[in-house]
Amino acid sequence: MSRFIVENGVITSDELTAGGLRAWLTGHDPLIGERGRQRLSPDADLLLDGTLNHPKSYSIAALLNPQLDTEFEALQDRLRERILLTWQMELDARRGHGGLIREEISRLEVVELQHRRSRALDPHNHRHLWLNIKVLGADGKWSNLDSRVAMKLHTVVNAEGELAARTDPAWIAALARHGYTLDDTGEIAELAGAVRPFSRRSAQIGANRARLIVEWSGGSRRICAERGGDAADRSPRLGGLASEQAGRS
Repeated sequence: MSRFIVENGVITSDELTAGGLRAWLTGHDPLIGERGRQRLSPDADLLLDGTLNHPKSYSIAALLNPQLDTEFEALQDRLRERILLTWQMELDARRGHGGLIREEISRLEVVELQHRRSRALDPHNHRHLWLNIKVLGADGKWSNLDSRVAMKLHTVVNAEGELAARTDPAWIAALARHGYTLDDTGEIAELAGAVRPFSRRSAQIGANRARLIVEWSGGSRRICAERGGDAADRSPRLGGLASEQAGRS
């Protein structure tokens, strides 16, 4: 398991064993032990999870072409480094009663998990970045980072990551070499039509929508027949209702 250490704007990495990961998750250094005061109460945060997600067509392109697979991994590496540096620059450590004292962070650590499938086993290359709650302040003391600020910053990080994936020059050039372009939604235009067939979740929603349409239409016709109305007059409202119910299924 890869651990990335961001210290004063410089990123290094090493590998953690299973035992080292367990120690790291509880705020300990895998090699030398404790870091400051431990907080292992049931409600204590141990880490924050940031996810690098991308349009599904990127994963399909990587599945079809080994060279694009390599380029896609490189894109995710660049986005990871950008996010780690943003975290180190923008987050603060919390100190004192009620966490009222803020301290700049000189060192933070992140473990990366790489996945090539979604939970439904669709092609979906993505990564989880586990940010350890224990950070080193500029004063040389270990303490917890301000998780509230981290959660707010996560929205910005997601937006920056999405924008970077759509505008990254090396990724766009790699796609162009293989005859691909990005459309206005950020998907690979030439593979956009393959996204839905490769998404079990989308197929499930589509099936639920179709079932609800049939059920709604049958019920509407019966009601309208009893009242002497026309079911077709109400059909324009069907799609939105069915989609909303399907999404909750």
